[in-house]
Amino acid sequence: MKILISMLASCIFLLSCSNQNDKMTKAESYKIINEVSACYDKLSEYSSNAQLDFFMSYYDNSPDFLSISADGKRSDYKEFKKLCGEYYSALEKQTLIPTQQKLQIIENNLVIVSWTGNIIAYLKNGDTIKMNNYSITSLFKSRKLPHEIKISRPAN
Repeated sequence: MKILISMLASCIFLLSCSNQNDKMTKAESYKIINEVSACYDKLSEYSSNAQLDFFMSYYDNSPDFLSISADGKRSDYKEFKKLCGEYYSALEKQTLIPTQQKLQIIENNLVIVSWTGNIIAYLKNGDTIKMNNYSITSLFKSRKLPHEIKISRPAN
């Protein structure tokens, strides 16, 4: 169970980012934020209902994919999917209660989403896990906004 929980506590870092959104109009920025927000809402819905395949469809199965857990373990897409699968196979459902969410445009095809909230996980064996002040940071990368938005760097 510790592995499953550590998967939920993954962390990312970005070494350098240039802020390009000053070159975009407010309408362009608004559109990008709305598109990524809609993707994040669907991702949260699938996570709440332990729908692994739909949940993972928002992650970029590419060599660029990187997940870093709170314990420092790095995972590629395949390893991350395995960890999520172990967790979701034990999960009946979970309630996500956001307390803060911020979306920041880095470039017109890169958006960082940071989410903090409380999670109540209801396991199939009847146990409940409460995670308070849980934080997730994700880098959304689009090759063609809005049609192909994927997470390339998940972090919790």
